[in-house]
Amino acid sequence: MKSARRVLVLLAALLVIILTLGACDAVDLPDTTAATTTAVTTTAATTTATTTEAPKTTVLHTHTLVVSPAKASTCTEIGWDAYVTCLCCSYTTCVKKAALGHNYENKMCTRCGDRLSSEGLEFISNGSGSCYVSGLGTCTDTDIVIPSVSPKGDTVIAIGYAAFEGCSSLTAITIPASVIRISLFAFENCTSLRTVTIAEGIRLISIGDSAFKNCTSLETITIPATVTSIGEDAFSHCGLLTIYCEAESKPSGWGDSWSSSKPVVWDCKNNDVAVDGYIYTVIDGIRYGLKDSVATVVKQASDITTANILASINYKDTAYPVTSIGKHAFEGCDSLTAITIPATVTSIGEYAFEACGSLTIYCEAESKPSGWGGSWRSSNPVVWDCKNNDVAVDGYIYTVIDGIRYGLKDSVATVVKQASDITTANILASINYKDTAYPVTSIGKYAFDGCGSLTAITIPATVTNISEMAFDRCISLIAITIPASVISIGRYAFCDCFALRTVTFAEGSQLTSIGETAFGGCDSLTAITIPATVTSIGEYAFALCGSLTICCEAESQPSGWNSNWNSYNCPVVWGYTAME
Repeated sequence: MKSARRVLVLLAALLVIILTLGACDAVDLPDTTAATTTAVTTTAATTTATTTEAPKTTVLHTHTLVVSPAKASTCTEIGWDAYVTCLCCSYTTCVKKAALGHNYENKMCTRCGDRLSSEGLEFISNGSGSCYVSGLGTCTDTDIVIPSVSPKGDTVIAIGYAAFEGCSSLTAITIPASVIRISLFAFENCTSLRTVTIAEGIRLISIGDSAFKNCTSLETITIPATVTSIGEDAFSHCGLLTIYCEAESKPSGWGDSWSSSKPVVWDCKNNDVAVDGYIYTVIDGIRYGLKDSVATVVKQASDITTANILASINYKDTAYPVTSIGKHAFEGCDSLTAITIPATVTSIGEYAFEACGSLTIYCEAESKPSGWGGSWRSSNPVVWDCKNNDVAVDGYIYTVIDGIRYGLKDSVATVVKQASDITTANILASINYKDTAYPVTSIGKYAFDGCGSLTAITIPATVTNISEMAFDRCISLIAITIPASVISIGRYAFCDCFALRTVTFAEGSQLTSIGETAFGGCDSLTAITIPATVTSIGEYAFALCGSLTICCEAESQPSGWNSNWNSYNCPVVWGYTAME
């Protein structure tokens, strides 16, 4: 009834417009019946005729108006306000408004989201007005937009063989509608690639063997219905991937191992449930699978740094409580430093946090639920009842400041295990936590072990101990200054730091001991000066340091130095002073 009333009201309003608006432009027609000398007058106009000219009559009609709604201008299309047009004549109130044009900031239009194509990509012409992308060229973008036309005017129809293979910095790629082929190995080993956008209306026909192999951060991809061929292992080792296909089932031209057992959603324009029965969704960087009215935390991206797991997921107005974390969900996430697990989680699969060496796990539960597997974590510190407590089972309070992870205990702070992708580290002299100061006195075991991208570190004068394997395998570390406050350097502390060229002990050094193999394998190290205070050096301390000269402030070998301290027979200068 309400809808019918609305229609009647609109019709009545339109009728009022028609009756009240003025007449159409007059149309003059010859009058075949009027007297030749009499003026002819109409309601809307008067025409006067002389005896030498045939009189005319003005014919009038009332506008039949149609209302057109407003249309806003876009970046590429004109717009207008609401207007009326007569169906019987040319009368209109339409005033066109110009297109706005794009407003690009950081290569993206702030109005419509259109993105400028990346510059510097390499293209190879096919000689017939078309070409293919052959490589990264001089392009430095990490979010690449491939143009539909090359700088030379050729239509881009393909992404060539291994065009972006091994581009580990590539995070996103946009493929234009002109592309019909993605060749073999095109994006293999693009380990940071998270987003693949394929333009609407694309005529893509084929995706080659291993085209996206080992794209370990890729979460979703949508394959158009036009694709008739996908090669073997096209998505192999893409552990996070959910594949959305517009096709209703697997076309005959797709290889047997095209998906490498990744979850697949068929008829994705009308369906969101994968073949395994899960609906997959990513919220705040966490990937969930929804099934049987509950949510599970499934396999995550390896570069995730923090994870705040939700207690419930809302999907299409339905709530899915998060009750489980799947097997291997965070395995290998060695940059993950903190995760919060809600009390709703009653099940955690085996090895869920395997190889997460820098992780602290915060649990809302007061103790381990019975449904959590025996190997649900490795040796990660756990904080139970985390809403009311911040002390882990090992007695430490963990905190991350300026990208550095510390453990607070017994009124002092220790630098603990760090994320493996750390590049620089400026260690603080003191940590303030809840209005209490904790001086940083130690760099703990394995603190930077395997941090292969670490190039520089600053150690404050409060540190007294550099522990076992603290900088083991920091293969990009070039130089280090060890403050005078340091008393001991542990076993393997700087082992296999292949790029380490300079080790400087600050003036007034209090160092007393250097552990076994502490600088073993530092084959770029050419000189080191050992303070006179050092009374103990372990065996193989400088093993495999083939370019090293050892300068000792001691006049001769102290009794506490192991007989094999210089097992590699590096040249030694005794009684060395800085004046020499």
